[in-house]
Amino acid sequence: RSKHTATLTASAGCSNGTFAVAPSAQGSMLLDSISLFPSDAVAGLFRKDIIDMVTAMKPTLMRIPGGNYLEGTGPRTRWAWKNTIGLPEARPGHYNSAWGYWVNDGLGARELLIFANVTNTIPLMSIFTGYYLGQKQYTPLNESQEFAQDAVDIIEYSNGDASTTWGKKRIDDGSPEPFGLANLEVGNEETLYNPALPNFPGHYQLITGEVWNKYPDIYVVASGQFMSIEHVNRTATCSPCVGGCGLPPQKCFSWDEHLYRSPDQLANLGGLYDNYRDPSFCQTLTGGKCPDVYVLEYAASGSKLKDVQAAISEAVFLIGNERNSEVVKCTSFAPLLCNIVGQPYGYNLINFNSTAIFGIPTYHVLAMFQQGYGSERLETHATGAVAGNVWNATAAKNGNTVTVKIANYGPNPLKLPVSFASFPPSLNISGSVAAVGGDPQAVNTLADPNNVAPRTLTINPTGSSVTLDVAPYTAMVLTAQM
Repeated sequence: RSKHTATLTASAGCSNGTFAVAPSAQGSMLLDSISLFPSDAVAGLFRKDIIDMVTAMKPTLMRIPGGNYLEGTGPRTRWAWKNTIGLPEARPGHYNSAWGYWVNDGLGARELLIFANVTNTIPLMSIFTGYYLGQKQYTPLNESQEFAQDAVDIIEYSNGDASTTWGKKRIDDGSPEPFGLANLEVGNEETLYNPALPNFPGHYQLITGEVWNKYPDIYVVASGQFMSIEHVNRTATCSPCVGGCGLPPQKCFSWDEHLYRSPDQLANLGGLYDNYRDPSFCQTLTGGKCPDVYVLEYAASGSKLKDVQAAISEAVFLIGNERNSEVVKCTSFAPLLCNIVGQPYGYNLINFNSTAIFGIPTYHVLAMFQQGYGSERLETHATGAVAGNVWNATAAKNGNTVTVKIANYGPNPLKLPVSFASFPPSLNISGSVAAVGGDPQAVNTLADPNNVAPRTLTINPTGSSVTLDVAPYTAMVLTAQM
């Protein structure tokens, strides 16, 4: 067995090529593992255009390895991180039954941590609990110690030094510096509402007990609500955060909510968390307080190509989350990346083939909103209605910069007076706003990647106020300097 490397220089461009090995003499040979990387690959692993697009959004958190990909549909198809480290050519690979294709696990635990590192994001590592997608059963608790040990070991692999077993393996794999993993999510879309499957609280207790015994400062997100009807099932039967199924409420910093809705439905959830701390939602919890929320999967799903209408419905939802940032600590669109040669979903944030790349309109809304990220939420009073429309607004301050975010979902324009009456007279409102939107059916494609993109609109502020003309299906960001 031998390993060979070479640098290949193409004589022409091709978006759908085939790599072939043609022997020059009669004989036989066996080829086991072949990988091609561009010469400018970031960290020797990732396409530069993909990394550039991700980092341009200025994201803060990366959930790895993902959702259903973690679970699979059985023991042989789940993501077992210890099988995804070491020499890439020696990894066994596995069938990704959740999404329907074989993976060689070249993108393993270490590579995913590097991906988070090169995109300047905080990694949130998902931990398998023993629940398989669609199986309607958990691995018995007395057979689940390995999952708790896997959680402890991934922390050691990520952060340990050469004196530790798994830290040494990371160093031997080529990453001498620790990754600083400090956040875990236990589970993904666990069964919370079926008393016949009361196993999540027990598995959560087993895993977090082992983790906090060795690493007491690790932040843990619990798998939480999945497609619940608003807050009707807020006191989920078998959530470890709430208690039930034979166990009292457990230590729970936050839980993970997943919201996939039609555009109309998602736009109407802009106030979803306005009354989240109301005791009527959380009366069975210790102290009557719901845990913080990580919305780690959301999308206005349904269309094969994500359009402006979907993006603006998500903008209304996101503005509501930001307005309730003391409750909602993080939101994360899913899925993030997709090679269009084999896409199981229609709503992927960044799409690519071998030569080109584009972001759906949602990508541009997210990038625009993140540019207006604030460190201090400001009290916002939004009043008025437009028949047939849903709109939302919020404001934040970062140093001397004040940003106002607005989303108008519907077929009618919105004339919106914005007043900074409580600010000093020296406040200087920008003479322009950033905007994304317009034709609700507009999309981006590989052939036309910037059909929908941010544009700059001129406005005419007067003193501490300005009237914005917000077009149908449009999101805007207004800035002012103190």
